[in-house]
Order: sequence, then structure tokens, then C-alpha cells
Amino acid sequence: MIEPAYVSVTDHSDGRNFMRTRLKVIPAPEPGTRATIVSPSAPIIKGPGTDDYICGNCEKILIAGFPAGKTFKSTVLKCPACGAFNETP
Repeated sequence: MIEPAYVSVTDHSDGRNFMRTRLKVIPAPEPGTRATIVSPSAPIIKGPGTDDYICGNCEKILIAGFPAGKTFKSTVLKCPACGAFNETP
């Protein structure tokens, strides 16, 4: 299991700085215990912010453009690329 890692990177297309965060991989949640978002493609969530969240297993971007400083809890994202369950921050 990989713990969250915070890495600041620069998007070279427009020079903006953004934070890329590796999500924590967890075992598949028991049915009915956690909200789990399953999508056939990634990113699963897109927004106008500057933070991206990547799968803790394969590093696929699961959340793109999340508003800086905002969080949401108790939600699990199933990576469409590798099938890993990722806990949101």
C-alpha cells in the first residue's frame, strides 16, 4: 500500500503550477459501507481548480482540476485503468 505523496509539478502547456497528489490504495470496501465511484474512463472527476489526484497504484489521473484546499471524505474511487480502490483525501 502506498501512502499519499505530495509533489508540486509545473504544467508546461501554460506554465501554471499545480499540486499532484497520489491517493491511498485501500482494499475493496464492503458493500454499503462507503460511497464508491466507478467510471469507465479517467479522469473520473474534472473541475476548474489546480489540484490533480492520481491513482496510488498506476498513477492515472482520477481527479483533474480539483479546487486547491478543498477536500471530500468517505468516498472511494475505483481506477478504470488498473482496478485499484483509492481513498479520497
